[in-house]
Amino acid sequence: MLEVSGLTKRFGSITAVDTVGLEIDEGEIVGLIGPNGAGKTTLFNLLTGIYEPTEGSFSLDGRDLTGLNTGAIAQAGIGRTFQIVRTFNDSTVRENLLPALMFGRGEGLGIPEAREKAMEYLTFVGLADKADEPVTNLTTAERRSVELARALSMQPRIILLDESASGLNPSEVQAFSESITEIRDEYGISIFWVEHIMDAIMGTVDRIIVLHHGQKIAEGTPEEIRNNEKVSEAYFGEVV
Repeated sequence: MLEVSGLTKRFGSITAVDTVGLEIDEGEIVGLIGPNGAGKTTLFNLLTGIYEPTEGSFSLDGRDLTGLNTGAIAQAGIGRTFQIVRTFNDSTVRENLLPALMFGRGEGLGIPEAREKAMEYLTFVGLADKADEPVTNLTTAERRSVELARALSMQPRIILLDESASGLNPSEVQAFSESITEIRDEYGISIFWVEHIMDAIMGTVDRIIVLHHGQKIAEGTPEEIRNNEKVSEAYFGEVV
């Protein structure tokens, strides 16, 4: 479904993403890990049009999206969340979902219909009872759920999650991981998930891709990645 070929991003003399290639199938949950500075968020920024690739290409369902702007890529079916929560803080919880429902990949609802449809996604993430509260009243975990509901509201084919479990306590991480599986099972949406909390990602994903210095150095099941010497060297500087 998502195909990435030779994707590269250079900032002057620095190569942040170096000829990365990967594929993600429909309904698949894929993890993306690597040490700090490995190029994970830069790769996400390329796939969502924040950066334009220096080289390479990517496509979704056979449609080349390389070089399109963020709005066009979102409407094509790629949604995302961010490392640092980015909610619309002057709006209510429900209002945070309206732009996605009105201008996302779906049928383009009017405001009354969008307000009603928003409740489906807020119910899914457990925030229906706070729909009309200011988003600034929420906890970090709840604001991350708003971001997730907003991404779902776009009716994407795939959601890129950038460290969405960051700042959550263990029970919240567990609940978040379960919600990722539910998104795949209930909505048929693929997930591409950057995460540093290894327990969360190892117990949830189908496959893991590892970046180091902008290059893909490994790919496999969680068990294969756990036992991969090259991955251990990348994280710890020695085989462990």
